[in-house]
Amino acid sequence: MRTKSIKYFQYKIAIEHSKGQSIRLGYKCVEILLKKVMKQLALALLIQVCFSSTIQATQIESKSLEELVLESDFILEVFVADVYGKDRYEAIIRNPEMETGPSLENRIILNVCVKDVFYKVKSIDIPSCFEVRLWKRWHLSLGSILEYKSKEVLLLLKGEGLKFVHPGHFIWPLDKKDEILELIKKRDTE
Repeated sequence: MRTKSIKYFQYKIAIEHSKGQSIRLGYKCVEILLKKVMKQLALALLIQVCFSSTIQATQIESKSLEELVLESDFILEVFVADVYGKDRYEAIIRNPEMETGPSLENRIILNVCVKDVFYKVKSIDIPSCFEVRLWKRWHLSLGSILEYKSKEVLLLLKGEGLKFVHPGHFIWPLDKKDEILELIKKRDTE
């Protein structure tokens, strides 16, 4: 069935106005217009979902704790002295609403002080306090990470720059300490 145009209904409204049917035709005109607009919006939404959501998704490979311990150059117990953000100019940001993500150049920083070294594979000196940068592609706000401030955690790091061993799983709570120590022993015997 062919849909009649808006102009047709405007013409019919003008002709039928004297017969008292203009209101009924006016409603029909609005109904057709809404159907056309809704089809266009639905198509635009479908295109947006199909093309942008897959591009914007940030996914990383999942790894077991054992794999992470094997890949780590350093396993440390640290005290998180401070949590703050830095922009692309390295200026410190304290606003809890500051965000990170794929299109942003902000970073969330943990300023940590070493309490204990459980594993050290390289002959690199570990400073007593240093900064650890969280992966900037995570969609996070500074406020969501502030809970780590003044807490003790375990860090799994690698390389001379003391970088995270894996973007998603390098900070572990102290209740994983015994399990990690067992995995270190297992690593040393292999």
